[in-house]
Amino acid sequence: MHRAEIIREKGTDRSRFFRGEVDKYTWQEAGPSFLPGELIASFLSVQLDEAGKITDARLACWGRYPAALAVMEAAGRLRRPVVPEGCEQNGHTNYVLLS
Repeated sequence: MHRAEIIREKGTDRSRFFRGEVDKYTWQEAGPSFLPGELIASFLSVQLDEAGKITDARLACWGRYPAALAVMEAAGRLRRPVVPEGCEQNGHTNYVLLS
């Protein structure tokens, strides 16, 4: 957790300063900024608000592939993805395996 905080705080121990563990925060290691800009954050905010709808739309599209590719799979021309038991598909990607 300590190193993760340092990375999140751009290489400083700023979190420790806010908790009162040190009297000032200083550089601990190199740390890049992983924070998104305001414009990207606004897009992400809307996507998070609509995550259920986005996933449902992806799954609707993803769900059309099994029927469309079943004949080619039965003929041994390709294999479709298998979602392991106990796992859920989010419809993010689809692929086929070819010999």
